[in-house]
This record gives sequence, structure tokens and C-alpha cells, in this order.
Amino acid sequence: MEKAIAHELRRGGQVFYVVPRIADIPLAHDHVSSSLRKMKLDTEKYPILIGHGQSAQLEKIMLEFASGRGRILISTTIVENGLDIPTAGTIIVANAQRLGLAQLYQLRGRVGRRANLQAYCLFIFDPKSVVNNPDAQLRLQALRELTQERPATAWRSRSVGLQIAQRDLEIRGAGDLLGASQSGTNWDLGPELFARMLREVTEDLRHMQNLSAETGETKEQSLLRSFREYICNCEFALNGLIPSIPRSILPDPAERAQAYRNLSSMRSESEIDAEFEAILGGQPAPRALVHFSFMMKSRLYTRQLAIERIHSDGWDVLLQSPAPYRVWEVLLERMFSNSGGLSAPCKLSADRIYCRQSMETTQIVLRHIGKFTLEKQVELVLDFLRSCAKLCNGRSSCREVQRVPSGTSLSSPNK
Repeated sequence: MEKAIAHELRRGGQVFYVVPRIADIPLAHDHVSSSLRKMKLDTEKYPILIGHGQSAQLEKIMLEFASGRGRILISTTIVENGLDIPTAGTIIVANAQRLGLAQLYQLRGRVGRRANLQAYCLFIFDPKSVVNNPDAQLRLQALRELTQERPATAWRSRSVGLQIAQRDLEIRGAGDLLGASQSGTNWDLGPELFARMLREVTEDLRHMQNLSAETGETKEQSLLRSFREYICNCEFALNGLIPSIPRSILPDPAERAQAYRNLSSMRSESEIDAEFEAILGGQPAPRALVHFSFMMKSRLYTRQLAIERIHSDGWDVLLQSPAPYRVWEVLLERMFSNSGGLSAPCKLSADRIYCRQSMETTQIVLRHIGKFTLEKQVELVLDFLRSCAKLCNGRSSCREVQRVPSGTSLSSPNK
């Protein structure tokens, strides 16, 4: 700290020294005065000013500092907003573990406001306090990850300020969903995914209510016409599938984590393609990234089609769903009845697809596609999922699957 202050003063700059509480100011003044003496700097040549919200002379003090008559300003966090002092090149924040992530980021922005002046920001914290405070550790770690200098990458489209706000929300929690509390639990899945899941669930409930009101059906009857009751996460277990973002593409763990967060919030194939192109930056796509792209695109449809597992079974690929067998039977009938009105019919023919009942689930069998390369398999699986979703009018679930005559069946063919 002494060297940082001495370096700034000797090059003609000014120093912010920030403490969390007014009660900390006297001790901070003693530390700064002691540092000047150690570095053999005259306190009369480098005046120290003190400013805080309860001072009647606050405006006068700020004007003196802005004019350069004061070289060091010891203050509370009142300086985090509204100050633009280009000659201030160093800020020191004492007991940084007591401050919030947004506060620390704002304070960091008080320096570095002159293009040709290298600025410095020092966060001083008590190691013992940080060890016993997991939230403080997360705040300091987030600040280090998101503000350290890195080469500019095209895929990081969102500003650091927005990423700081999102990380702060993850750490503090967003409060009660239905209540007045403004603090909450941490979200391991991230606020974006949580908000998306919440939005989809409310849409599901609204749809069920509207459908029952319009048709006079009971809840049990209306569920026969929809996959919404069976919404689930999908497990991918195709032989040889290794979906990931390789370290060779994004070596920085923080950047990879942010890329995963970004992709989890995508809601269309075009958005996913654009994100992957930005991640690659013109490099050829490694196999693991191609597999990861397939998985992310497939998840756009597996949820709305109530598919909980996609896995290899010898020469076949099986899609497992908790939705009733009859619902899938009707959907496949529509798909191959004049292409179901699809502008681009499914690449697999009717003799390659059938559904069967298995215990409490329905299995959709894609016959003999396991003999193809894995890349061809994922292409065909994704095309099938996309075709099923189009039959649902591109909505977030299959709402209007009608019953076919009871004599019509798509039972398992003889192998």
C-alpha cells in the first residue's frame, strides 16, 4: 500500500482511500500518514482530505480534491458515484470484504478516466474474515475473473457491467418469489435459466387453464392432448457422444463458464449457431463442440416433446418419453400423413420410425441409424425432433394433437 501511494503521488496523481464506515476513518488517516512518513513524503506537500456523508463541509472538500489542492482523499463509499477526476490514478479500498460486488465495481471505476494514465485499484481485505464469509470470497473472485485484462473475444457480447450484475444476483439471491424479502438462496443453475424455467412453467399452467375453459375438458382429459404434463430434462447417451467446449477453444475457465451460461439461455437454433460461431472465431470446430451444439439444439425440442433420454441400442437409437403411447402414435401418424403439412418432411421414412410401450414409458425407435457415423446419427435425430416440433406449430408444446381413428395403429413393425 505504501508503494502504491508513493508511486501515485510522485507522478503527480491523486489517491482515493475508501473505507466502509465513518468509524474507520481515523484509523485509515493514521495508516496513510504513517505510510507517507515511511516513504519520506511530506504531509504538507501532499495534503490529506477527509470526506463522508455526515460532513457539513463535504461539497467544499470534494471541490478542493477535484481542483488538486488535496492529493489524498480518505472517504466512505460516498465517492462511488458521480465523481470524474482524471488525475486520480489510484484507489485503495480497505476492508473490501464488507462491500457488495456492485459497490466494488463502481469504486474501481473512479480511476482510469484518463487514456494515457495507467490506473491502479487495490482491494485490501482481512483474510480471516474472508475465510469465514463464503459470499465475500465469491464477490472477490467474481471481480477478479470479470475485470482482469484479457484479449478481446467476439463471443463475449455482453458488457462487464451486466455480467457483474448477474453474478451479484447469483450470490445474493433474488429474494422471495412471492414475498417482501430481498435476499434469497444461491442459484446453482444461474438466474437466466431459473427465469426461463419459471416462465415456461407459468406458460404451462396458463395453457392448461385456458384449454380446460375453452373445451370444457377435465384436467385429466386435456392432458391427453398435450405433452406439458410430462416436461422433463433429457439425458444424452449416444455411443461416442462427448459434448463439451474444449479448453483448446476457450482456455480460460471463467470464459468457458460464461459461455455455458450464455448457451443455456438460447431459445432458437439460429442463436445457438451464432454463439458457436463467435466462440470458434473462425477456427475449425472440434468434434466435442459439434456434439455440444447438437445437444443444445436438441434440448430446444426434447423438453417440449417430453423426451427424457436419447440413447443407443444396438443398431437403433431410442428416444424415451413419459408421455402416453397414444400421444406419440397420433403424432407419428400426422407426420407421415401427407408429411403432416410440413414444408420440409422428416429425412427418415415411415418404416424407420415407430413407437412402443415399455413399462411406464414410451419408446420412439429410430431403426438402423446406428450403422451411420455419429455425426450422421445426431443429424437425423435432430431433424426428427425438429419435425415433431413443427407439427406442434412451433409452440412450446404440442397443444393440438388430435386423435386418429381407433382402428389406425403405428405399432412396432416386424424386424
